[in-house]
Amino acid sequence: MQLCGEVRRTLELALSESTDPRLHGAWVPEVLPAPDAGRLLVVVEVPADADADAVRELLGMAAGQLRAEIAASIQRRRTPDLTFQVRVRAERALGEVAGGGGDGDDGDDGDDGDDGDLDD
Repeated sequence: MQLCGEVRRTLELALSESTDPRLHGAWVPEVLPAPDAGRLLVVVEVPADADADAVRELLGMAAGQLRAEIAASIQRRRTPDLTFQVRVRAERALGEVAGGGGDGDDGDDGDDGDDGDLDD
Protein backbone atom coordinates (compact mmCIF):
# COMPACT_ATOMS: atom_id res chain seq x y z
CA MET A 1 0.00 0.00 0.00
CA GLN A 2 1.46 3.34 -1.05
CA LEU A 3 0.25 5.19 2.06
CA CYS A 4 2.04 2.72 4.35
CA GLY A 5 5.30 3.23 2.45
CA GLU A 6 5.00 7.02 2.62
CA VAL A 7 4.28 6.90 6.34
CA ARG A 8 7.18 4.49 6.95
CA ARG A 9 9.64 6.78 5.16
CA THR A 10 8.39 9.85 7.04
CA LEU A 11 8.66 8.10 10.41
CA GLU A 12 12.12 6.73 9.56
CA LEU A 13 13.28 10.27 8.89
CA ALA A 14 11.69 11.56 12.09
CA LEU A 15 13.35 8.84 14.17
CA SER A 16 16.74 9.39 12.55
CA GLU A 17 16.55 13.13 13.29
CA SER A 18 15.52 12.67 16.92
CA THR A 19 18.01 13.76 19.54
CA ASP A 20 16.36 11.63 22.24
CA PRO A 21 18.86 8.90 23.18
CA ARG A 22 16.01 6.41 23.78
CA LEU A 23 15.37 6.43 20.02
CA HIS A 24 18.97 5.84 18.93
CA GLY A 25 19.06 2.73 16.80
CA ALA A 26 15.26 2.58 16.44
CA TRP A 27 13.87 2.05 12.95
CA VAL A 28 10.58 1.32 11.24
CA PRO A 29 10.67 -1.97 9.32
CA GLU A 30 6.98 -1.87 8.42
CA VAL A 31 3.74 0.05 8.60
CA LEU A 32 0.58 -2.02 8.26
CA PRO A 33 -3.02 -1.00 7.68
CA ALA A 34 -5.24 -1.75 10.66
CA PRO A 35 -8.71 -3.28 10.19
CA ASP A 36 -10.33 0.15 10.32
CA ALA A 37 -9.23 2.42 7.49
CA GLY A 38 -8.32 5.35 9.70
CA ARG A 39 -5.51 3.67 11.63
CA LEU A 40 -2.05 2.33 10.86
CA LEU A 41 0.07 -0.08 12.89
CA VAL A 42 3.65 1.18 13.02
CA VAL A 43 6.20 -1.49 13.89
CA VAL A 44 9.30 0.01 15.49
CA GLU A 45 12.36 -2.11 16.19
CA VAL A 46 14.90 -1.13 18.82
CA PRO A 47 18.33 -2.52 19.69
CA ALA A 48 18.52 -5.33 22.23
CA ASP A 49 19.83 -2.99 24.93
CA ALA A 50 16.98 -0.48 24.52
CA ASP A 51 14.07 -0.13 26.93
CA ALA A 52 11.15 -1.09 24.66
CA ASP A 53 8.55 0.10 27.20
CA ALA A 54 10.19 3.55 27.41
CA VAL A 55 10.29 3.79 23.61
CA ARG A 56 6.62 2.77 23.38
CA GLU A 57 5.69 5.43 25.94
CA LEU A 58 7.76 8.08 24.16
CA LEU A 59 6.17 7.27 20.78
CA GLY A 60 2.72 7.45 22.33
CA MET A 61 3.47 10.91 23.74
CA ALA A 62 4.90 12.05 20.39
CA ALA A 63 2.07 10.57 18.27
CA GLY A 64 0.47 13.98 17.64
CA GLN A 65 3.73 15.50 16.45
CA LEU A 66 4.47 12.45 14.29
CA ARG A 67 0.99 12.66 12.73
CA ALA A 68 1.64 16.33 11.94
CA GLU A 69 4.87 15.38 10.15
CA ILE A 70 3.00 12.69 8.23
CA ALA A 71 0.23 15.14 7.30
CA ALA A 72 2.83 17.50 5.86
CA SER A 73 4.39 14.74 3.74
CA ILE A 74 1.37 12.90 2.31
CA GLN A 75 -1.38 14.01 -0.02
CA ARG A 76 -4.47 12.85 1.90
CA ARG A 77 -7.49 14.61 3.29
CA ARG A 78 -7.19 12.80 6.60
CA THR A 79 -4.05 11.70 8.39
CA PRO A 80 -4.42 8.21 9.87
CA ASP A 81 -4.16 7.56 13.59
CA LEU A 82 -1.04 5.67 14.62
CA THR A 83 -0.71 2.63 16.84
CA PHE A 84 2.83 1.59 17.77
CA GLN A 85 4.23 -1.88 18.29
CA VAL A 86 7.77 -1.82 19.66
CA ARG A 87 9.87 -4.93 19.47
CA VAL A 88 13.47 -5.74 20.22
CA ARG A 89 15.54 -6.36 17.13
CA ALA A 90 16.09 -10.14 17.25
CA GLU A 91 19.03 -10.31 14.85
CA ARG A 92 21.05 -7.93 16.99
CA ALA A 93 20.34 -9.95 20.10
CA LEU A 94 21.40 -13.13 18.30
CA GLY A 95 24.54 -11.40 17.00
CA GLU A 96 25.53 -10.46 20.52
CA VAL A 97 25.02 -14.03 21.71
CA ALA A 98 27.27 -15.23 18.89
CA GLY A 99 29.93 -12.69 19.81
CA GLY A 100 28.97 -10.17 17.13
CA GLY A 101 28.43 -7.23 19.47
CA GLY A 102 28.14 -5.97 22.96
CA ASP A 103 30.92 -4.95 25.30
CA GLY A 104 32.60 -8.34 25.38
CA ASP A 105 31.70 -8.98 29.02
CA ASP A 106 29.00 -11.61 29.11
CA GLY A 107 29.44 -12.26 32.83
CA ASP A 108 30.91 -15.71 32.12
CA ASP A 109 34.37 -16.59 33.40
CA GLY A 110 34.80 -18.95 30.44
CA ASP A 111 35.29 -22.04 32.61
CA ASP A 112 32.06 -23.91 31.92
CA GLY A 113 33.62 -26.84 30.10
CA ASP A 114 31.86 -25.94 26.85
CA ASP A 115 34.20 -26.07 23.89
CA GLY A 116 31.70 -24.21 21.67
CA ASP A 117 30.76 -27.32 19.68
CA LEU A 118 27.02 -27.30 19.01
CA ASP A 119 26.89 -31.10 18.69
CA ASP A 120 27.46 -31.70 22.43
